[in-house]
Amino acid sequence: MNYTFAQQYFSTSVGGQPELSTIVRNNELENITIKSSAKNVRIGELIYFDNITDLFDFIGRVVKDANEQINSSDNAMEGAIIDVKYDETYHYPTKISCKGYYPKGYVGGLSISIFVNDFEVN
Repeated sequence: MNYTFAQQYFSTSVGGQPELSTIVRNNELENITIKSSAKNVRIGELIYFDNITDLFDFIGRVVKDANEQINSSDNAMEGAIIDVKYDETYHYPTKISCKGYYPKGYVGGLSISIFVNDFEVN
């Protein structure tokens, strides 16, 4: 499948990243560029997803990792909410929000938001 989409990643560990334009051909990343006029940023320094399948894989990984952390006596995470909004036509994730819950005063932890828009089948 050939398609394009825009993506943007935010987290407490890396902050907000610029919006990226993504071109996928035969379900593989063909090209990715910085959509905004971000200065002094290179694609290799950013977190991004090669295609929509990678977004679904990310959701599965974050759910698995959060469950492992919640059930581990070595980790402070007490709970998590992973909220995903989907496009009504193509059913790809348009917004992924991941938030971990920790004891009062804990610094850091799971806090990620990913936005996907401008999806177009070519």
